[in-house]
Amino acid sequence: MFGVLASCYYSEISGASFRQTKWFRFRYPVLVLAAIFFEIRHIDGISPFGPTYKYLAAYLNLDFSVYAGLACFVFLVAILHSKKIQRIFENRILVFYGKISFSIYLVHVLVMDWLYLYIGNFLSGPDYRYHFVLVTLTCTLLVTLAATVLHYSIELPFMRMGKRITGRMKPSLLIGRDVN
Repeated sequence: MFGVLASCYYSEISGASFRQTKWFRFRYPVLVLAAIFFEIRHIDGISPFGPTYKYLAAYLNLDFSVYAGLACFVFLVAILHSKKIQRIFENRILVFYGKISFSIYLVHVLVMDWLYLYIGNFLSGPDYRYHFVLVTLTCTLLVTLAATVLHYSIELPFMRMGKRITGRMKPSLLIGRDVN
């Protein structure tokens, strides 16, 4: 929902006039509040909010993912107005991970389950901290490798095929054009 909102109001949010709004003037407190919203499920885990909050949240049909979504919307708006942050996200490694992100989404659980099934007991013992770092790095490497193979061997060829198929189709919906 917040992504759709950001798309609909992109020109207003990214425009220079947005810098004159109260939201932009108070962007740092809003960002702190967004960070709290993003971490609210962990805060509730440390110190539960109680029955009044639970009643209101159930009544309003709010769960922690709504707060995280709102926080991500605020972070997205902040990124749109910060050239420094945009330059960080233009890093070649981050762009690469962005390209293979859907494949990462598809394979990460499989790789993690497989890895922990075979070497999960490796995490116990007196050196468990070092083992955890080793397993985390191994998991990251295997997920990256599997996602890269999946992206280039399956995802990209099917995207090309879909573009060829849809390129031959007549448009069924014209948006923003005069159809007369």
